[in-house]
Formats: sequence, C-alpha cells, structure tokens
Amino acid sequence: MSVAVVVTLTAVLLSGVAGVLCGRSVRRMRHRTTAERLLPVPPALLAWSVPAMSVVSSAMLTWWLVPDRWTWLLPMLPFSVLGAWLSAIDVDVHRLPNRLLKPLAGALLLATAVAAVIEGHPGHLVVGSVLAVAVLVGFGILNRLQPGGTGGGDIKLMILISFTLGGLTGSFVTVCAAMLLAGALTILGALALRHTKAIVFGPGLYAGTVVAVLLAATS
Repeated sequence: MSVAVVVTLTAVLLSGVAGVLCGRSVRRMRHRTTAERLLPVPPALLAWSVPAMSVVSSAMLTWWLVPDRWTWLLPMLPFSVLGAWLSAIDVDVHRLPNRLLKPLAGALLLATAVAAVIEGHPGHLVVGSVLAVAVLVGFGILNRLQPGGTGGGDIKLMILISFTLGGLTGSFVTVCAAMLLAGALTILGALALRHTKAIVFGPGLYAGTVVAVLLAATS
C-alpha cells in the first residue's frame, strides 16, 4: 500500500471523527445565541453535512498534496474540518461565530508559518500578510461605502484564507482564484435554492479555498 493511500485513509478517518463531533454540536444548536434559539430547528442533514464535507475535502486534499506538497496539509486539514463546521453554522444562523474563528485563526496562522519554513519559503508569509491586509482594508472601505454589505465574520474568514493561501503558495493569483470561485459558488447556490435575499458566503469560501489549493498544487 502506497504512502499516499495510507495518509489519505488516516486523514479521512480523523476528519470523519472530528466532523461527526462538530456535526453533533450543530445538531444540539450550541452555536446559537439566546435569541437564535427561537429559530427553527436545523435539519439533521445540515449536521451530517459537516462530516461529509470534512471527509470529501480532506480526502481530495491529501490525495493531491502527498507527497510533493504534504506541508500544505498542515493548515488545510484543520481547515477541512473547522471550515465545514463554520459553513454549516453559517447556513443555520447566517453568522460565523468568533469563538470558532479564533481557534481556526490560531491553527491556520501557526500551521502556515511552519509549512512555509519547512518548504524553505518564509518569504511567502510576507505575501500572505500583504494579501490579508489588502482584504482587511478593501472590505473595510466597501463597508464604509455600503454599511452592512459584508459580514464581519466573512471578512475575518477571507483574511485568514488570504494569509493561508498566500503563505503556502506565495501567489496572488491563487488567492484571487479562491475568492472568485467563492463568489461564483455562492451566487450559484443562492440562485439554485432561491435564497437571493439571504445569501451565506461561508460555504462558498470553504469550497472555493479547497478547489484553489487543488488547482495550485497541479500547476
């Protein structure tokens, strides 16, 4: 059995277990505020989407990134689970809670820095930092021009994704691809579900980031 198969199976198992635990939290509505408890109970399918997305994304990432880009898995495997969890919560309450963004931020920042150093590209961290600041400034200006246009949680997640992708690849193009894919997938999802008045960006950001990493790994 090849190394790629062993690592992929291990990643799938771990992400599946973690995804089930996160999905259970969604089912028990632990992410909801007191006011949000009055909302309809989320369907069971939403809770099970967390381990499903975690397993699929971790399997694809591991299979594509081992062995040549294995260091990218350091931040991307935690993202495959926590990103799926955040996506499900965003669908349920249209909010990305800070109490989950904070551990995600810690995991991505540390793991991206370690990956860049191991690969011998610490300069990529500068690229990631510049891109993260650009997102912060850009959306800060847009929200001043159009208050409430983009949620604070979405902006924080985009900042983290920009730093991570920039730190891993050193590429402005990869970050742009992730954001464009996220926007396109979000719009398509909203149109398909006819939810044009209540658009959630979290799932699109999650899927767009995973696809962008896979594309970057094959280039």
